[in-house]
Amino acid sequence: MKKLYTIIIAIFSSVVLQAQITTNFSATEGYDNVALGINPNWDNSSSSWFVNTTNEKVSTSANSADALWTKELTSISGSTVSFEVNFSFNGDFLHSGNALMAQIGFYNQYWINAGASKRDYIYLTFNSFNDNLKISNKNNGNFEITTKDVSSWIDSDLTAKVSLTIGTSAANSYLSARLINNTTNESTEIGTYGNGIGPSIVNEIYAYANNGHVRGFFKTLTLQDGDGTNTEFMGVSSVSLTNGSTLGTTDVNLSEFMLSQNPVDDRLELSGLNLGTTLSIYNLTGAKVDSYVYDGSPLNLGHLNSGVYFMEIPGYTVKKLIKK
Repeated sequence: MKKLYTIIIAIFSSVVLQAQITTNFSATEGYDNVALGINPNWDNSSSSWFVNTTNEKVSTSANSADALWTKELTSISGSTVSFEVNFSFNGDFLHSGNALMAQIGFYNQYWINAGASKRDYIYLTFNSFNDNLKISNKNNGNFEITTKDVSSWIDSDLTAKVSLTIGTSAANSYLSARLINNTTNESTEIGTYGNGIGPSIVNEIYAYANNGHVRGFFKTLTLQDGDGTNTEFMGVSSVSLTNGSTLGTTDVNLSEFMLSQNPVDDRLELSGLNLGTTLSIYNLTGAKVDSYVYDGSPLNLGHLNSGVYFMEIPGYTVKKLIKK
């Protein structure tokens, strides 16, 4: 019986460990102060990033510098896997125009060096209109579900969270993301794009995602702005790959509201909302399919097709809604 308990504990521990994989670039994890690609669990193309185990951070001043993590979950239970990167940008960043600062997202083990065509990701983009930092979709376009920028991003402690939700086929898989400025306690809303989200999901990543063969990567694009000072850096303090979504808003001050049931048939009751609140419902492509002014009555959703939707209310947590 004792042996059986030991086996059960070992299996349980393995499941718990596989729920999330994290690295903090510390010496206790086996990292050395050399190029990141020389260290275990990072592809050798990650040679432009350098480890500092004293600060427990990797950094680079190079443009177009890949960092491909070769660790992966052994399997993905449920439907979502998340990649989270804690990082900062340091320097003067005297950019003109909307500069693409970095990519953060997913690739799979069978296409490790294939480049952007075999990956799905978000852009971190400098918004020259207001000098803020925003997230953009893989096509370098705005998410149709409104997201706002974060300000004071230079030298701030930032977190990018990117989640890949795997549907019953590639066509209803989608990517979601949010950007958080931990220094100023700002956060974008959750941006989502889907409906197949590109050939990398359809032909490559989706085929392996349910077996856990999805890995995270980050990459600089334009750090140096051409002013000759060479003072721009991106530093990453930790990364994690999680079985499930990490897009929850417990780390930002947003209110919660409740759904009476989920999945839902034709009528949905809500609680925790103020009367007169405007709410919007979006499909996986980011298109708005309906909007309501909440008067306390149940919502009539009978006109919606079966599928996954998002319910967005300014100042509240975005809710995923499944229509039967």
